[in-house]
Amino acid sequence: MSICGDLYEEHTSQLVFVIAIDEISNENIMRECYDSEAAWGSDNEYCNDITRNDEGNIVKTLQREYNLDELTARGYDVVATYKYDIGSYGNLSFKLDYNHIIENSQTYEGLDGNSVTSQYAGYGRSKDKAAMSIVWKWMIYLSAGVQIT
Repeated sequence: MSICGDLYEEHTSQLVFVIAIDEISNENIMRECYDSEAAWGSDNEYCNDITRNDEGNIVKTLQREYNLDELTARGYDVVATYKYDIGSYGNLSFKLDYNHIIENSQTYEGLDGNSVTSQYAGYGRSKDKAAMSIVWKWMIYLSAGVQIT
């Protein structure tokens, strides 16, 4: 049996001259247009990304990629493997992969100059992900020296 773990942290920031490019969520586009200290209307680039129909309902929000201030991803991975010999029937191999997201966030400066940080760990998908596999391996050796797997 073997167990292996890995703690990861990825941090991109304009402060270290790494470009942090990502999309700003629909929620933050709406906030930048209607709920920030910046004026809303045609001079607000975020308001221009929102399209409404004749009844005033939102029908489209344009998401563009922006050069953000910071992107952060932190979490850990664990892998466990186990091999079990079943005699003349070969062997079984078990493998479990597990991932947990601690942080997945983006930070940018809004139009009003305030810093906006959004945490996306668990947003739209689970913070935890696991996968398991079982493999049966059986080999037959023929008298001519040929191996069949």
